[in-house]
Amino acid sequence: PPHPLSGQAGMHRFLWDLHYTPLAGGRAGYGMQAIVHDTPLSITSIWAAPGRYTVKLTAGGKSYTQPLAVKMDPRVRTAPAGLQQQFTLSKNLYDDIVKTSKVVEQIRAMRAQLGPLREKAGAGATADAIAAFEQKLVAVGGAGGGGGGGGGGGRGAVAAGPDTLASVSSTLTQLMRLLESADVTPSTQAVAAAADRRTALAKLMERWNALKSGDLEDLNTRLKQANLPAVTGEAYGR
Repeated sequence: PPHPLSGQAGMHRFLWDLHYTPLAGGRAGYGMQAIVHDTPLSITSIWAAPGRYTVKLTAGGKSYTQPLAVKMDPRVRTAPAGLQQQFTLSKNLYDDIVKTSKVVEQIRAMRAQLGPLREKAGAGATADAIAAFEQKLVAVGGAGGGGGGGGGGGRGAVAAGPDTLASVSSTLTQLMRLLESADVTPSTQAVAAAADRRTALAKLMERWNALKSGDLEDLNTRLKQANLPAVTGEAYGR
């Protein structure tokens, strides 16, 4: 795990975690060979690709920059083209999972608002419309509202039933971890599986956009007529 830098003058060594920002809600754990207080959690994101970067340090109201070169482990014999394919595919999956988690957060926020609204509406057409809209949210996001990028079963688990954002995100996360487990060219099976799940995600996103632009507007019109507050996608008051 990261250790704070010493404030004393002189040279100091810092071990940098060259991974992207961990996925929100990703399930992490410790390996079997963990050392007490000196072992990081298992990674829930992707490795930064080899290349040239810029490090920025801000201290005492001033900013300093320095170039940084990230090199591949010389023991790795995979061709650069294969490594680039691995990174590109992993990055696509990572971005999809991040995007999905944001939508899931919106769906959770909406469902949190629907319960109290249904109680205020009482029995009748407005309450029925609220219940119907929530069922559509469940059909897109999943019964639990979806995971933040790390939910679902273990490696190789197959979700039962129709695709939801929760199930697709879980599979994308498994594929991402599989790709990142070794510096090798992705297998044809992994490439095909990633393409299939990304296509499924695109279809779910289309349904989500249709819900926002159509069903949500219709519901909010009905709520306004019933003197009830509108449903928004703002997560937990943010």
